Amino acid sequence: MMKQYTAMKAKYPECFLFFRMGDFYEMFGEDAVKGADILEIALTSRDRGSEETRLPMCGVPHHALWNYIQKMINAGQMVAICEQVEDPKQAKGLVKREVVRVITPGTLIEEELMEEGTANYLAAIVPESSAIGLALCDVSRASVYLTELHGEDSLIRAIDELSRFGVAELLIPEKYEDPRLTNAIDTHSISMARYRRDFDDEWRRPKLFEDKLGVRDIAMLPFGDHPIAADALYRVIAYLERTNPPAAKNLERFTYYEPDSFMSVDETTRANLELFRSQRTGEKKNSLLWVLDKTRTAAGKRLLREIMSFPLMRRDTIEARHAGVAEFLKRPLIRVEIGDALKGIRDIERIESRVSAHAASPLDLASLRESLLRLPNLKEWAAKLEAEIFQGIFDGTEPLDELANHLSESLVINPPASHKEGGVFADGFSEELDKVREASRGGKEWIASLQLKERDLTGIKNLKVGYNRVFGYFLEVSKANQHLVPQHYIRKQTLVNAERFITEELKSMEDEILTANEKAITLETRMYEALLERISGHRKSLLHAASAIALLDLLVCFAECAAQYNWCRPTLNEGMELKIEAGRHPVIDLTQRDEPFVPNDAEFNTDDKQMNIITGPNMAGKSTYLRQVALIAFLNQIGSFVPATSAALPIFDAIFSRVGATDDLALGQSTFMVEMLECSRILHNATGRSFIILDEIGRGTSTYDGLAIAWAVAEYIHNHPDLRAITLFATHYHELTSLSESLPGVRNLRIMLQERDGEIVFLRRVTEGRAQKSYGIQVA
Repeated sequence: MMKQYTAMKAKYPECFLFFRMGDFYEMFGEDAVKGADILEIALTSRDRGSEETRLPMCGVPHHALWNYIQKMINAGQMVAICEQVEDPKQAKGLVKREVVRVITPGTLIEEELMEEGTANYLAAIVPESSAIGLALCDVSRASVYLTELHGEDSLIRAIDELSRFGVAELLIPEKYEDPRLTNAIDTHSISMARYRRDFDDEWRRPKLFEDKLGVRDIAMLPFGDHPIAADALYRVIAYLERTNPPAAKNLERFTYYEPDSFMSVDETTRANLELFRSQRTGEKKNSLLWVLDKTRTAAGKRLLREIMSFPLMRRDTIEARHAGVAEFLKRPLIRVEIGDALKGIRDIERIESRVSAHAASPLDLASLRESLLRLPNLKEWAAKLEAEIFQGIFDGTEPLDELANHLSESLVINPPASHKEGGVFADGFSEELDKVREASRGGKEWIASLQLKERDLTGIKNLKVGYNRVFGYFLEVSKANQHLVPQHYIRKQTLVNAERFITEELKSMEDEILTANEKAITLETRMYEALLERISGHRKSLLHAASAIALLDLLVCFAECAAQYNWCRPTLNEGMELKIEAGRHPVIDLTQRDEPFVPNDAEFNTDDKQMNIITGPNMAGKSTYLRQVALIAFLNQIGSFVPATSAALPIFDAIFSRVGATDDLALGQSTFMVEMLECSRILHNATGRSFIILDEIGRGTSTYDGLAIAWAVAEYIHNHPDLRAITLFATHYHELTSLSESLPGVRNLRIMLQERDGEIVFLRRVTEGRAQKSYGIQVA
């Protein structure tokens, strides 16, 4: 057995090998030592001939497998599951075992291992001189995104994409090293695997593409003119071929995207604006996502995260979402009905992926059945909607009505967790299965009547008929009644207080029952595989329905936010003018309890209001004002209504922020160095269509150095012909307010307060003018 284990481990040296032995999965040697520590389970050992050579081992029960694999995945580890692939009763000699699944953080399809409503990406990066090819694959939804990044900063932009997608596992070349990438992998807890680039790639790549995508020449693919991205895709498919072959075969949706076609919101800005998590707690609560997320389905939750990662820049697409939200606001009855219909719909995308990989459970199929039975009602209400974004939303999903009926007819109401013991299909669905089941039931009824019959015949009042997996059916008689046992009883087992017997008649009936059970399970297994194939035939319709459900869920969610929070529909300006009346911070407006939130206006243009320099006391609300204007611009470009009385906004190509004090000691960067790097990146990447918020530039050094830097940054943004971006600049360097006298696009704003009996009262109101002092001593 250890030779068998060692041979399997040699094939998967990078994985923890979970080796099935009866009711346990065992690990041995170094795997056991490390695995016991990660899983927090007992480490034992097995004799190898002497005490000095005992073999470390640990194991987990088979019924709790996924709980322990979850711990491994959370620790960034890879697991190879080695199963017994033949019945031990039928095996001659050692039971045959094979690795049936390699589980890594980026290749998950199992519901037990994934958080609902989030994507799970495996990525591959291919560096080529000053370009980077990137492939990002969510195996659980059979979706692949591809892109190429060119220029000296291509790696930095690639790292931004990894962060934007929330990559779980990254494939990189075998000997590729870059401290920036290493730091990003560590910072985001990305699991890493390496691939080898060798001569075999030249003939393996066309063959792999032909097997998985149906074409040998990548030029025939939609992304065929992006060879580095295609190379990254090859790395992903080759890795899946080794770890999860069905997933490699079932990749369906390939999208080539240009990052520049979406509004850029870099990692620093996502953190500063608290789009997905609170900076203070690291949790979803008190983030913008927390405010927005009123979705009812897993697909809707994923789409919300996705559009927040990819804000739009196309006017028609933004306005189409706005129009969809507006219709749901005007027609609350339809919104309520669609919302109710969405509540019972499960994760069709992920269920379909498991079906195609033949890894779906009967519970998955029951969830799919219940979801599809809700579709007709959802489609009926959606057909009443008039906005362009809803037109034809469910076209191509008609075959799913027939599939829903088939699942209703074939499956029992409450199916078991696994199909391996039968009991999945309803009585009356298969005449052949019904006959086999009837034979089994008849035998079990005979067994049930046997106890009364034998008690009457023998006079043994406490005689029992029992069953266990080792000895089968038996008649149990207490020691006190041994003298009443008939001669035709055959002794089978002796217990402390009883004897167990069989009879020829009982043995014959046992064989009939067990044979019928085996036939039923074999037949159901064949029927189950056929059912999975039938569902897979509706793959495109299922994925299309899932996309439609997600979109409806998203727009209902946006409409409910607008209705509940009193948000308005923004209008889009052709130029770079921005005007917000009574704008509010979407999170603080909901969470502030001590005092009512004070709304504020904002106005920018490219003439006399290009840069607003805002001064005022510490704690008065400057940072809140900066962030709320940026968040309103962001909400507009994901297609949401915004927290304001009215808002007219341009379409920005990027939002940049330099806010807060952080350091990066791993790269040897002080707080001030990080601040300067962030400033540098803004000045090198912002354009005249960007929106910049700057908070306290230059505070990490001496006063005059800091003031000089802040002054120079403000002048550069205002004056540079390729920049001139709309900017909100908060500062305690009151000297900067004099820039309004020399730079025509600079305007001064201040946050008002009152002093009463030596106490400061923050009024939270932003108005034109300059603050006289910062009140730092009073605040301190």
